[in-house]
Amino acid sequence: MKKSMKGFIAIFVMAMAFYVTGITSVAATVTQAAQDKNSVTITWPAQDSAIEYYVGIGADMQTARTQAESKAITLPATTTSYTFSGLTEGTSYYAYVRYKYVSRSNRTYEGSVGYEEITTVPGKVTGVNQSKWWYYAKSVAFKWNAQGSVGTTRYEYVVRDNKNKVLKTDDTSSSEGRFSSVKNNKLYKLQVRAYVTINGQKIYGEWSDTAYLFTQPMVKKAYVSGNKLKISWEKIDGMTGYDVYVSTKEKTGYKKVKSLSKSKGSLTVSKLKGKKFSKKKKYFIYIVGKKKVGKITYTSGRHYTYEVKQKKLNWTFD
Repeated sequence: MKKSMKGFIAIFVMAMAFYVTGITSVAATVTQAAQDKNSVTITWPAQDSAIEYYVGIGADMQTARTQAESKAITLPATTTSYTFSGLTEGTSYYAYVRYKYVSRSNRTYEGSVGYEEITTVPGKVTGVNQSKWWYYAKSVAFKWNAQGSVGTTRYEYVVRDNKNKVLKTDDTSSSEGRFSSVKNNKLYKLQVRAYVTINGQKIYGEWSDTAYLFTQPMVKKAYVSGNKLKISWEKIDGMTGYDVYVSTKEKTGYKKVKSLSKSKGSLTVSKLKGKKFSKKKKYFIYIVGKKKVGKITYTSGRHYTYEVKQKKLNWTFD
């Protein structure tokens, strides 16, 4: 008897709610319909007896709902889509939609249409550059500037040789990568693009500018002869030029003694900071390779340093 009474009351309450508010059981869904780098368009199904709609956006669902409840963006009943603009590239947001409607008892109420996580298209990846090249391990690491929301944006990168043959492609959620089994003294090309997944489909940003990867030139010979320092190194295919650095200390005090063209693979240095060289002293050397493309100059960086004393040549690395 008690169970039957509870069931009757529940049915009565549902019936009255339907009569008073006019709410139906039709599911409402907010959907991301279109996007670019700085905007997203959402759509939703028309709601029965709607008078107007309110939309909100935020980094989380509650913020988006609060904005919708504030009625900051109010739309007429005939509207079932809205475009949020001024957004950040490759970033996730939440969109929330509410509405006002007239009930069967001719009263006005507010309800929720729903919410959806939305994402903008990533922009062009920047900051692509070599981190380190390990000459003896035959491996190179590289990185780029992270984009958009962590966990939302992923990256694809492609490594090519100097003749544009694809050597490696990979997919990662981080902003760095690595390519092993390189050939030392060869130049490689790298491009990266970001992407997000929207409604099960990968949406890609623009490919980055081409970055260039190459080893630090390795010193073959270095010694003091007749109060002068003689240096020779392994040339790298495709270089623009080389910078030669010398110091009397391993960690500090380096001076760029010469910038040379790509055709050069040796140098004789007469003085360091106004002083002649001595066979009794230690000197430290490193070479930096350069590749200039337009207004950008890519460099090998400094990873290996060479110690020179009495024709002995030892290397260390950072």
